Amino acid sequence: MKVYKKSSAIVIEGKESTLYLDSKKAIKPEDGFAAISHAHSDHLAGHKSETVMTSPTFELSGMSLKPKTVKYGKTYKLDGISITAYDAKHILGSAQFLIEEDGESILYSGDFRAASSVFYEACEPPEADILIVESTYGHPRYVFPSVAEVVEEIESWVKENKEKTIIFSAYALGKAQELIRVLNNISLSPLVSRDIAAYSELYVKHGLNLDYVSPLSEDWDEVIKKPFIAVMSRRFVKPEIKKIIKEQTKSPVLLALSTGWAIDYSFRSQGVDKSFIFSGHSDFNQLIDYVERSQASKVFTVHGYTDEFARQIKRRLGIDAKPLKNVQKQ
Repeated sequence: MKVYKKSSAIVIEGKESTLYLDSKKAIKPEDGFAAISHAHSDHLAGHKSETVMTSPTFELSGMSLKPKTVKYGKTYKLDGISITAYDAKHILGSAQFLIEEDGESILYSGDFRAASSVFYEACEPPEADILIVESTYGHPRYVFPSVAEVVEEIESWVKENKEKTIIFSAYALGKAQELIRVLNNISLSPLVSRDIAAYSELYVKHGLNLDYVSPLSEDWDEVIKKPFIAVMSRRFVKPEIKKIIKEQTKSPVLLALSTGWAIDYSFRSQGVDKSFIFSGHSDFNQLIDYVERSQASKVFTVHGYTDEFARQIKRRLGIDAKPLKNVQKQ
């Protein structure tokens, strides 16, 4: 099988069929098949071709296409290519894809978390000949504290500021649901924005219980009259919102942000009072460990610190590695 980058897609070309992974451009039937690793918007496109994804990914995506929904651990045929999804533990429904043809195997990691999280145990990579791995935090400076340490830090900070209004700014899908669960564990039910409520409803449907107050709740208007705690989509949270809510609740307002990029930035210029190093991705050490456990003899890096991570893989593991962006169709 050939592996290369074409425009915004990762392409695997077999003898009889071609598979496009997480293409941002819609794939047509005459081009081949498509596969979507998870429901974050930067991995979605309205493909016209047969499209592989898990059922939760389809539900979370809100797309109208009719996909080939797959279950973890079950192998499916796409003409001459076989594809098997494995849980990536990034968000609900996220998948690693193992692609096989004539005894050769390629593993695409998608976005994954190789450490335990609020909801999941660490993901496990199946072994493969070739690995295509995400490199979001593929620089040695990105080493995260454990989830347990961050959760304890969040809980302590919330308790210290219980008389104030606290707003957690978070990605609506994935991070927001983890924060809701953290707050639930200390007997708090946060207010959430409409988009977070919609995603959270699907998490609950798939067995991940969450307790929150949505904008459609009868309690909403009463709750916001006094100091409250909320998890809001990042696109809704602006510095000026603190002033508006302070006038409304007659209490101080604190804005918090949870992201792996908190290693580099405090986000004070965006009105953030407290940032937590809390990510849905793997840190550098976890990425290295994932590569090693895959047993791959060749690695292609995608997304993020692709050049640096390829160099680190070669230096630390002695494995042939290069950024996929440098590989074009021959």
